[in-house]
Amino acid sequence: MLLIDGNNLLHAAKLIKGRATRADFDRARDELLRRLAGYVAAKGGLKILVVFDGGDPAFPGPPFQRATVHGLPVLYAARGSDADAEILERIDREKDPKGVRVVTDDRALRDAAATRGARPATAREFLAELTAYAADREPPTPDGSRKEQGISKEEAEEWMKEFGLE
Repeated sequence: MLLIDGNNLLHAAKLIKGRATRADFDRARDELLRRLAGYVAAKGGLKILVVFDGGDPAFPGPPFQRATVHGLPVLYAARGSDADAEILERIDREKDPKGVRVVTDDRALRDAAATRGARPATAREFLAELTAYAADREPPTPDGSRKEQGISKEEAEEWMKEFGLE
């Protein structure tokens, strides 16, 4: 299981720069989720949940709004709700917390996740893995052909550029 602190990863990926409008944030979030969907599809069978902080003021409803975006389960915290607490609660519900990886740049959340037995990773570590994985290709099939795996070469190059790994 992969639990992602969506806002942390969004900012670490530098998809939001400076003062962003709501539309800029929505576009950046959609782009991040699209890239993650490619990664998850290539990994095959990887369970994932992306949790975003800071709800829309027009969303006064329950603590979290659930959605599926690009095939990924996503939770959007309502204003005043705590995405970190939701991530920790998800770890607590797991029978084997060692199988849970938590991606966040929030040190307190990483420490709390580790205390519960989960495997924390910084957003930068995960982005480096995501970028490296995007460049990988599946081994040849029995007929000798190669099937591309992960995101496209262009997307991998885009990630490399975004993170200064060119």
